[in-house]
Amino acid sequence: MGKEQRGLEKTDAIFVNPNQPSGSKGFSDVWKEEDSVKCKEFCIKSLKEQAKKKKIIYFANLGNSLGELKKETQKALEYYATALGIVQSIYGETNATIASLLCFMAIL
Repeated sequence: MGKEQRGLEKTDAIFVNPNQPSGSKGFSDVWKEEDSVKCKEFCIKSLKEQAKKKKIIYFANLGNSLGELKKETQKALEYYATALGIVQSIYGETNATIASLLCFMAIL
């Protein structure tokens, strides 16, 4: 296996989508089509999805932290609600993360 192929495998690991149906394309598949526009669009879409996932973690952790400070309950609920909205926009209504966030919100 050449250096170029090993590099593409590493790139696929960066742009992995755990909910991606089997048989759907990864970055190396798009790259092999030799269509720079498709590659660019694939990367932009993947980076936006990764950014949303990081925002979920940020808002959920902030909600957890503020929830521990009993005086900040309302602010904690707002951050949980923001994380919940992001999760729903990515995964839809049926996801374990949604259940977890709702449980955290109920505990407050």
